[in-house]
Amino acid sequence: MAPCHSTVDLSLNTLSKSITSPEIYHSKFLEICEGLQDYYHIYTDGSKMNNLTAAAAVGRDVSKSLRINSQASIFTAELVALNLSLDIIRRSKRKKICHLLRFIIKSSGH
Repeated sequence: MAPCHSTVDLSLNTLSKSITSPEIYHSKFLEICEGLQDYYHIYTDGSKMNNLTAAAAVGRDVSKSLRINSQASIFTAELVALNLSLDIIRRSKRKKICHLLRFIIKSSGH
């Protein structure tokens, strides 16, 4: 198996969520994607609403989703979504994969 090379772009993390408009995030996101056009993109999300918790990973030609224990936290849902994306990557024959995270887990005092 060929070695895996990875790069992490945390440039969106430098923006303060409390004062940055969604339009700015969208614009910066599109700038990042512009440089990754020859990569296969995988998007992930974990969600919790009322008593339902789920996770999903979506690529151009494949998607995986999973309903998880309703007691699971949103952080657990996000991690399950990342795990689903790893399954997509393991099964893929593509050489260049870009995993775009919608959510960055940060610890806060809230």
